[in-house]
Amino acid sequence: MRLTRCLMLALAFLALCGPGVQAATDAVEKLKPQMIPPPAGPDLDLARAVVEYLPDLELLVFEAEVAGTAGRTVPEPRGSMDGAPVLGYVFPTTLQPSDV
Repeated sequence: MRLTRCLMLALAFLALCGPGVQAATDAVEKLKPQMIPPPAGPDLDLARAVVEYLPDLELLVFEAEVAGTAGRTVPEPRGSMDGAPVLGYVFPTTLQPSDV
């Protein structure tokens, strides 16, 4: 009996909020960044990546080498900062966030 009452209340709530939930979902979809595929070519192809630890300075130096010319391929400016595309590399590592 109690489960049935909870289920009926939940269904009534969803029926009343349905249009509002859909409107909120639509608004969130509009705010999602649009994926712009990065340009293909050797300027963005990683040829070598190295991370070196400098113990005397207690820091890591990240170095990346591309097959083409670094900096030749850049994104086209689009709108303000929030609408600008970003090109970048991710360095896979076994470091935990607490290690840094």
